[in-house]
Amino acid sequence: MHLLSQIMIKDVTNSQKDWDDFWYNSPPINMKIDSPAFDDYQTRLSYYQSKSTQELIGILKELGFKLDQQLDTVIKQLALVISTIEEDSSK
Repeated sequence: MHLLSQIMIKDVTNSQKDWDDFWYNSPPINMKIDSPAFDDYQTRLSYYQSKSTQELIGILKELGFKLDQQLDTVIKQLALVISTIEEDSSK
């Protein structure tokens, strides 16, 4: 018998209950990472887990906008660097 067929898989219906169970009732992750960045991540994760779906949608829109703006800045800076390199190499 195949190993995967021996594993019990709980049915997930994508219901609101399943969603809430995953985000709010999952056991905490007990990782041994000693860094301020991970501590900050854990704090932020707890903050976002306390938000409703509607609040999370608003937060995601805001974060998406900020990410888009930052990527635009990086792309413009890279284009300037490439343009400068191309100008210097053509001299």
